Amino acid sequence: MAEILLLLTLTSELKIWQDRANAAEEQLKPLQQVLYVGGAVDITGVRQLVERFERLPDLEAEKTALKGGGSQAG
Repeated sequence: MAEILLLLTLTSELKIWQDRANAAEEQLKPLQQVLYVGGAVDITGVRQLVERFERLPDLEAEKTALKGGGSQAG
């Protein structure tokens, strides 16, 4: 009898975790689509995309510096 109760409990827990996994997958779909469109079709692509995003602050600072220098020259 105890084994049956244990199996029922485990079955219930598995169902709960399956539902959570399905909900998480649905929430991740938009992110997956954006990553795919951005060229991140595999882990290498994701890493490259992250590296590009990490360089953005430096590029923005460089752009600002160039604009500042350009307006002083003009």
